[in-house]
Amino acid sequence: MKLSPWTRGIGLLLLLGFGACTSTGSALQSQGGSEAGNPDGGVSFSVVGYSSTNNTSSQTKFQSLSLPGMDIQEAQLVLERIELRPLSVCTSGSEEGNEYRFEGLFPVDLLVPPPIPELEGISVPEGLYCRLEIRLAKFEDESESEELNGFSILVTGSRQDGVPFKLSLSEDEEFKLENETSGFLIDPENSLNRFFIAFDLAQWFSGVDLNDPGVEVSDDGSGNPIIYIDENHNESLQERIVDNLEESSDLFGDEDDDGELDDFEQENSLAEGTII
Repeated sequence: MKLSPWTRGIGLLLLLGFGACTSTGSALQSQGGSEAGNPDGGVSFSVVGYSSTNNTSSQTKFQSLSLPGMDIQEAQLVLERIELRPLSVCTSGSEEGNEYRFEGLFPVDLLVPPPIPELEGISVPEGLYCRLEIRLAKFEDESESEELNGFSILVTGSRQDGVPFKLSLSEDEEFKLENETSGFLIDPENSLNRFFIAFDLAQWFSGVDLNDPGVEVSDDGSGNPIIYIDENHNESLQERIVDNLEESSDLFGDEDDDGELDDFEQENSLAEGTII
C-alpha cells in the first residue's frame, strides 16, 4: 500500500507531549485541579511496535518483522485519544483530578519512522502517574489512505510459503497502561523524559497458525491466493487476535535516551496494558 507523505510522516515514533491546557480539540487538554504542580520541562511518548520473541537491538529500524510462520511487512493502527492520570487519582478511587489528554486521529505505522516534530517535548507536570489511557478508532479520511479507511488496525504480510495475508480490524478499543501500586515517575529535569507506548506484535499473533489446514485461502481478484482475516474471513483467527490485543501493550522508558526501544529497556515495564 502506498501512503501519502502525511501518513508516512506519522511513522513509528509518534512523539506525544503532554502538558498545559489548550483550547483546540487536536491538542492536549488539562482537566480538573492542579494537583501535579506546574509544568516543568518536556516529555515525549513514542508509539512503537516490537516483538518480545525477537532479540533486536534497534526496534525502530524494522522494514519487516519475522514471527513464527509469518513475516509482517506493514502494521498500522489508528490512535484517537491519549490520557495521562496522576497516581493519587488511582489510589483515591476517585475520577476527580488532573487528566492530561491528547485528542486527534492519527494512523501510526509501527514499523516505519520518523517522528512528528510538532508533538515533541511538550511540558507535563512533574510527579507520579498511575495510568496512561489510549483509544483506537476507525480511520476515516479518504484523501489520505483508501485502504486504511474504515479500520483501526491493518496488518499485511506473508506466511512462510509466500502466500500473502491481510488483517483488518474495525474495533474501537480502549487500553489502559496501568501501575496502581507504585506508579511511574515523570521528572523531566532529573529522570526519564521519553517513554514508549509499545505494542507486542508477537502477542497479537500468539496462537495464530496460518498453516493450519482449516485456514481459508481466498482469491485476490487476479487469480492469486491471499489469506484475509476480517469479519467475513477466518473469523476464529480474527477473534483470537482481538483477544490477544488485551495484553499486548506496555509502557517502557527510554533509559539511554536514544529514541529506540532496546532489548534491556523491554525488561522493565513501567505499566502494563489491558482493555478497559
